[in-house]
Amino acid sequence: MRRRGFFVMALTLLLGACGFQLRGTSEFPFSTIYIQAPNQQMAVGLKRYIRYGSNATVVDSPAQADVQLQVLNIATGSTPIGINPQGQPGEYDLTTVTTFQLVDAHGKVLIPPTRISLSRSLPYNVSLAQAFASESVLLQNDMIKDTVEQIIRRLEAVKSR
Repeated sequence: MRRRGFFVMALTLLLGACGFQLRGTSEFPFSTIYIQAPNQQMAVGLKRYIRYGSNATVVDSPAQADVQLQVLNIATGSTPIGINPQGQPGEYDLTTVTTFQLVDAHGKVLIPPTRISLSRSLPYNVSLAQAFASESVLLQNDMIKDTVEQIIRRLEAVKSR
């Protein structure tokens, strides 16, 4: 038991020494935001992150908002990038491209239309086609989560008016 305590203490000191710290809440230069997104999963992810991890409030109407986050387009796809000796795809490149912009209540564009492109490679095996489909969905969901985090970082960088 004493060793475990020593180990935890040493690990805490090492993490502190390397500069590790929890992310904390996001500080935005606006207090209310309206989110418009064509993809329900992205809309829910953005709203959840802003509600529980920032100083801003998500509102239900653009008229109530200081700013509007408009997700203009989300495109997903998969492309075979390698073939096996039998001439079948051996690996796929999954992609998600999201375009968004941030506009204030007066119509001024704070973040012009911006693209976030993400890709992941996924091995393919004909005998495991069902597993491939499941893994593909998981990777697409992960890319949407990563996109949400990148959008949040860009919102944090907006200069106050």
